[in-house]
Amino acid sequence: MARSMDADKDPVIVVADDDPVVRFALVGILREFTNSLYEFSDGLVAAEAIERLCPDLVIVDIYMPGSRGDALCRRIRANPQTASIPVIVITGDEGSEARQSALSAGATDFVTKPVSKLELLVRARNLLALHRSQQELTHLQVAAESQKTQQVRAIFARYVSPRLVDQILQSGDVKTELGLLGDPRRCDAVILFADLRGFTRLSENAEPDLVARLLNEFFALLVNVVHTHGGTTIS
Repeated sequence: MARSMDADKDPVIVVADDDPVVRFALVGILREFTNSLYEFSDGLVAAEAIERLCPDLVIVDIYMPGSRGDALCRRIRANPQTASIPVIVITGDEGSEARQSALSAGATDFVTKPVSKLELLVRARNLLALHRSQQELTHLQVAAESQKTQQVRAIFARYVSPRLVDQILQSGDVKTELGLLGDPRRCDAVILFADLRGFTRLSENAEPDLVARLLNEFFALLVNVVHTHGGTTIS
């Protein structure tokens, strides 16, 4: 599951490079952002850790044992839980082939060795901020969708059974599910017309609040029975 970003918590950063000197330098630079740093010298081990940690940023060397950096990028992008994680690929190869390979594999950015501290700080800061914004937007969308679902459930629960409400919400298309759009469908149905004996005379002579209480009690009993049997009520 993707890890949510809390503004009060340090971002999680994964550094993968088989050169211990370079790895030490990268970690030293990135300490400015967080203490939640994970170092790996093997690409395959790093890939497994990334799937477990769901970090906020990955910095990876393109040439590593176990798994190359571009292969690692493809694995990250192929997994829905890690697909949005920004990845900076670092290499000492100044040729365009390495850059194209990394970017084609899904790298977000590219830095050449020797790594400039200022350049890495700027790129890392920008990508962390972008990732945080994306995470916050995702959470807002999920919250809005959940609120919308609860509102729809509350509206339809007044008229149809809980099972039918679930069916409507799972379909994702309320109008189609209720037959308001598309081709008409023929089906068997049982219709019950229920009335209160003497209600007209009662309503003419009784106080309005008494009539309202009586109707509420009647509807509560009726709706409970109808919904238990998967029916729909119309008043």
